[in-house]
Amino acid sequence: MKLAVLDLHRLIRSKTYESVKIAGVLKDYFDGEVDVFEMIRNIPPDINIGEYNGLLVSGSDSTHIEKYRGYKITVKIIEEAQKKSIPVLGVCAGSQMVAKMHGLNIEFMDKPEMGWYEIELNEEGKKDRMLKGLPEKFISFECHIKRIYEGDLDTKDITILAKSKNCIQAARYENNVWGVQFHVEDTIEEGNKQISDYTRREPSCQSRIDSPIELVGKNVYKNFVEIAKEEAAL
Repeated sequence: MKLAVLDLHRLIRSKTYESVKIAGVLKDYFDGEVDVFEMIRNIPPDINIGEYNGLLVSGSDSTHIEKYRGYKITVKIIEEAQKKSIPVLGVCAGSQMVAKMHGLNIEFMDKPEMGWYEIELNEEGKKDRMLKGLPEKFISFECHIKRIYEGDLDTKDITILAKSKNCIQAARYENNVWGVQFHVEDTIEEGNKQISDYTRREPSCQSRIDSPIELVGKNVYKNFVEIAKEEAAL
């Protein structure tokens, strides 16, 4: 089995920090290949997404990722994966990309979510297979200043699965397409360091809470691997 991670970062340190960590977490749950492709810094040659059993789209260090040529290429790869019923999971900016592809608008927040925030599953989220094993309420790390606009959700093809106080945190679009706003690849220590570094530069953010005693969000990546395995077996 093979999984692909499309990295949307401009800076190499951001890519190393997030997408390589994502690949490492995915490898905790299976012994196949995880290929990471830099879609912004160093656009790869044609990617045959049909060779992969699952596609994960990372976050980004740009608030205007859509201006880069690699953004449009990433959208085409996601569309091809959807046609082939390959499971797709967008994370943070990746989740916003998936939302935009399904006709939803993305808006800037007054202040970013940067730190630890409580996320609550709704009834759909409690029975969704991507969120299997998560408690009704849990804490995860957040780092974003844009969110899905909720003003026209009733007219769009989206199933909300989880929310925080400030925004939509998880959604399902089609049978094999999901997006999560939160980051589950960060450890408690890594999250706290990011908060410390960020606060020194920019103290203004949405009210956050203390770090959790235990992280449970990694179940999302475990579930993603299991879904990819199930679909590959069909």
